Amino acid sequence: METTRDQLAPRLQELRVSGNMKRNLSAEMLSGMVSAPPTQEELDNYQDLASNQLPPAYKRDLLDRVFVNRDLRLDRIKWIGFDMDYTLAQYISPAYETLTYNLLVERLLEMGYPDVLKTFQYDPSFPVRGLILDRVLGNFLKIDAFGHINTCVHGRTLLSKKETSEFYPSLFIASNDVGKRFFPLSTLFSLPEISLFADMLEYFEKRPSLTGSQDSLSDELSQVSYPNIFSDIRVAIDWIHINRLKQETVKDLPKYIKRTDTKLLFKRLRDAGFKTFLLTNSEYWYTREVMAYLLDTNKESLPWQDYFDVAIVNGRKPLFFGEGTTLREVNIDTGNLKIGTIDSFKPGRVYEGGSIKLFEKNAQVKGNQVLYVGDHIYADIIKSKKMHAWRTLLIIPELEREINVWKSNSKLYNHLRNLEFMKAEAYRGLDSAATEPPDTSALRASIKSTVVQLNNTYNSHFGSLFRSGTKQSQFSMQVQRYADLYTCKSILSNEIDRVDDYLNLLNYPLFYHFTAENSSLPHEVTNNDPHPILYAS
Repeated sequence: METTRDQLAPRLQELRVSGNMKRNLSAEMLSGMVSAPPTQEELDNYQDLASNQLPPAYKRDLLDRVFVNRDLRLDRIKWIGFDMDYTLAQYISPAYETLTYNLLVERLLEMGYPDVLKTFQYDPSFPVRGLILDRVLGNFLKIDAFGHINTCVHGRTLLSKKETSEFYPSLFIASNDVGKRFFPLSTLFSLPEISLFADMLEYFEKRPSLTGSQDSLSDELSQVSYPNIFSDIRVAIDWIHINRLKQETVKDLPKYIKRTDTKLLFKRLRDAGFKTFLLTNSEYWYTREVMAYLLDTNKESLPWQDYFDVAIVNGRKPLFFGEGTTLREVNIDTGNLKIGTIDSFKPGRVYEGGSIKLFEKNAQVKGNQVLYVGDHIYADIIKSKKMHAWRTLLIIPELEREINVWKSNSKLYNHLRNLEFMKAEAYRGLDSAATEPPDTSALRASIKSTVVQLNNTYNSHFGSLFRSGTKQSQFSMQVQRYADLYTCKSILSNEIDRVDDYLNLLNYPLFYHFTAENSSLPHEVTNNDPHPILYAS
């Protein structure tokens, strides 16, 4: 194997140098041949370059960029809508998750759980979203885009592939079982829940007075099972979201919500002729407190609701994108609901409930003229896209760290690409007449070791939010399939505010044509195309 690598390296380096020289030359040639944008005469006389000679397209810095899955022309968008939680309101991590975790513990103590829970502490290094929880066996699973299990964690123990196959012989989860036996943990609000469930399993399974079986744990007083622990945590979560979490948050907004220059965003959108709306699941009283904190920053500020053409609270997404609820106007002084028919939206008013059908009717807009910005892959993005063709921009706060880790580990990624190239080369020239398979055991072990190293740089239990090694996760598939655009925001409490923290959308002209990268299908790659590893950065 070492001989093969040594022989291969000089040729790869030669091709890298040759390819880079061609690209630099192409950039100079292209800039001398046409202007930007080119005239019709220049287009008529232009001679195409080979695809591998085209210079790299202009790109903004990764952390300033909006990433594109499907083409979107901003000049064809009439309304831009925003979720509030984790979108306009950037919760500070891990302070906010720690608050949620501690309130969950308090509620479980009130529900009869032992006082030892008081010693539990939120660990921000453990959970990631995009997992599914097996309610029956108590396992956290990370699956790929096709349902294959990449990672299985029980409590805080990472199970081997052999151990995982004892629970799931096919190492596969059917999509129609997700939402039934398997509960998706796809939102940022899920992080404290993931951490607490793991901590409770670690405690109950290690108690001397408890005996565990495959699907339950029992003591001398009660039956404590994985489904029961899951159910109790879910009940506690729903309860604290209504009765405690928001109340505690507004007591110290600077501790839990990052204030950014949100007003500039709305000024630019208004000046460009866009109409804006707020659509949040939060109640009016909480929305008023948070949005006033973000927007009513001085005496010259408008009332928060005046920054929107329409403000809808308690929207009850994803129900809003289906049958919906009754649309009512909110008395902005008392918070009480008014009785009456609403056939148009009035400036400065706040509404509750409703449905997408009522919104589009009253706003006089159709689906593909709306761009909705949110963080919830299911409630904000999948439902609005699948059911009504709204254009979507997904906010992924974790993306900033994912990008930084990816950039710092480019050598590991490149090494993995080289190993996979060698694996493919091992079968060169072999067909059905071959009787002796090549010995790739050392190569496969090296690939596995490299994947583990890569995963650990993101999260020692679950790896990257978007992939396991080079294989894409289910979350990654959902982002690509349902989010037209996606971008990141910084929610780190110890980071200096950046001018672009409010939304990377403002790093582009508001008539911009977002264009997705051209991607080839496997059968469309020819021998004349440069191999990916030759230009890996």
